[in-house]
Amino acid sequence: MPKTIQCSDYQLKGRIKIWEVGENHIALVKERKTRLVKKDAETIIQQIEMIREKNPQLKVSLATSAPICSKSTALLREADIEIIALSSF
Repeated sequence: MPKTIQCSDYQLKGRIKIWEVGENHIALVKERKTRLVKKDAETIIQQIEMIREKNPQLKVSLATSAPICSKSTALLREADIEIIALSSF
């Protein structure tokens, strides 16, 4: 299991999970069974932008076990956010 990072390091709320998945690569973790919809993707993009403001050279991905709607996938790809399956960890 990847190393957990404190979300307070990036001024994010305490319920958000962040894992270090490689050197200069972290992932926002969303463990849920319900589909990620466009509104969820917009929130995730805002959170990742806050991380990128703090550390611009850091690669940030989304790790999730939830299905993602096509509009959300397009939004995340447009924002240059890689989507990783939680099952790969």
